[in-house]
Amino acid sequence: MTTFFSENLVSREFVERLQGDLRECLMCRFLVAYVSNAGICTIGRPLLVDAMSKTGSFGISSLSCSCGFDPLLDLQGAIGSSRAKLKYFMDPIVRTRREPRLVLLHSKLIYLAIPSQGKSVVYIGSHNWTGSALSDDGTVNAEASLRIEVPYDTEHAYGRGDSIAGQVNRHLLEAKDLPACRDAVESNRQLFEQWYDKGCRTNPSPSTDDAFILLAVLKDAEPISPSIFDELVDKGIYLRTDNTGKRMYLAEHRRLIIMLWLSESDLQNGQQPILIRCRRSTDAPDVSADVKSTNTSPSPIEGFGAAIFGSKKLTLWSGREAQAFDFAFQSGPTSSQSFDTTLGGRAPKYRFHLEVMNVVFPAFGMDELFSSQSASSEQARAEPQGDEQKSAKPPCWYPDSFAVANKRKDFAFIGINGYLVGEEDEQSIAKCFKDVFSITENDATVWPTSKTAEEPLGNFVSSHPLHETYLHGIEHQSLATKVKDFAKALIPQLPKEASEEDGDKRTLQAITRVQHGVVRQLDELFGQWHE
Repeated sequence: MTTFFSENLVSREFVERLQGDLRECLMCRFLVAYVSNAGICTIGRPLLVDAMSKTGSFGISSLSCSCGFDPLLDLQGAIGSSRAKLKYFMDPIVRTRREPRLVLLHSKLIYLAIPSQGKSVVYIGSHNWTGSALSDDGTVNAEASLRIEVPYDTEHAYGRGDSIAGQVNRHLLEAKDLPACRDAVESNRQLFEQWYDKGCRTNPSPSTDDAFILLAVLKDAEPISPSIFDELVDKGIYLRTDNTGKRMYLAEHRRLIIMLWLSESDLQNGQQPILIRCRRSTDAPDVSADVKSTNTSPSPIEGFGAAIFGSKKLTLWSGREAQAFDFAFQSGPTSSQSFDTTLGGRAPKYRFHLEVMNVVFPAFGMDELFSSQSASSEQARAEPQGDEQKSAKPPCWYPDSFAVANKRKDFAFIGINGYLVGEEDEQSIAKCFKDVFSITENDATVWPTSKTAEEPLGNFVSSHPLHETYLHGIEHQSLATKVKDFAKALIPQLPKEASEEDGDKRTLQAITRVQHGVVRQLDELFGQWHE
């Protein structure tokens, strides 16, 4: 039996019949070029979640500038399966001199298995899953599709046989297995964002977070090793401060990045610091603080693995002055009360407990960073390690990927070739584009790439005084050859030597212990460094 949609140019008949079939189906497969949140809501999100959760179900859509990547990511999240049911085809967005051309999986094809009624149902036609295609409210499209019923056969799902249902499943299964189709899961969100930045944004703007940046210098010269930072993830850090705590306390965002140098000379010379990502889990202002607080508990902060306190003033390589906190590791039972006693017993105006989420080390200069910690290094080399420990590489951060700005508009975007995949995937996707769609890299706007060493990929840059704390030695390190001219763009333009006449105009802004800035989205940034 075949039904034609729509005899009327615009109607809800297609949606109503599809909803009825979804309620009865044992399996749902679709390949629909455009899927939007409005379209999913029109069909019914719970209905789709239930149908897609069933064994053998899957769905594919083409990633597009108009619909973005949230619709299938959100739907997959609601399905909650351990295996991805949904995929996006990564359109290369072809360039031509005559007219822009899309290379889409343009099918509008649905297969539904309904063995309880002895039938397989196929929808084929022009309806995308968008508000304009499915809704009769607001702006609508004129659409035409067919609904075809055939006797159910278990062979249909395998794409076997000459029936229309078997042929449709062969088409669907081949599309699902295309290397250019990527699982619509949260772990691929950065992949989709890279594609979107390259293919859809004329002037890309970064996804950003507000954050406080704390400058700190290790107070004690005792030998340490990178492994000592692992304990901070479990214990956290005690921060005590006076006036600089007010802004932190009143701020809605609770994210912080501690930039930690192991010596004053490292900071003064612009060496790259260790980055510690934290979240404020406890705020305890003193009664002497000039803020109103609901936290009036005198209970001390306990169990922390390090403390941030005090202040020191240093002069950077650029001539700019900078202030930094002291940073000291703690051992044994700890409480803020006992720690404050060691500093004269005076309670600070603000106390914070910082929950440590990530610790990342500089990508360049790790050997030099801990060279003065020779005793610990020798001890670490003497300890037997398993193969996994020997090959384990600590997460590292790259200065070409970390930028701080005063405002979001101050960020600049360094374009990328496409979206970052592994070398094997790059080759298989490129072969897919060439063999199936006759598309080469020269034709495409967006292309898969695994080139991580030759050039910066998807980075944001800005000019901010804080960059002078870690960029001085860049031109003398391997980063210069890695990113070539990009390193020069990253290093802030310092004022020329001031003359007596214009000295006041060119006064270097001091860097305080706590800097409020805008950075790349922290989940994305630290996730990138941990990969």
